[in-house]
Amino acid sequence: MDICLLLEKNQLTLKIVNDGKSFQVTPLAGSGIGLATIQERVKSINGHLSLYCQDNSQYLELKVKAL
Repeated sequence: MDICLLLEKNQLTLKIVNDGKSFQVTPLAGSGIGLATIQERVKSINGHLSLYCQDNSQYLELKVKAL
């Protein structure tokens, strides 16, 4: 697992890459509240949250404007 926190041109990006045991990337609506809560909080500060799979790895990327 890799975790990267990057500040570039007033944008803060948190990227988590899981190249170990996989998880399914599904829509945020469901029975749990974890990702849905994170999505709501990110939206409330005009940020963006994305989950995706690529090359047998799973990615979570969160971007917000840095003050």
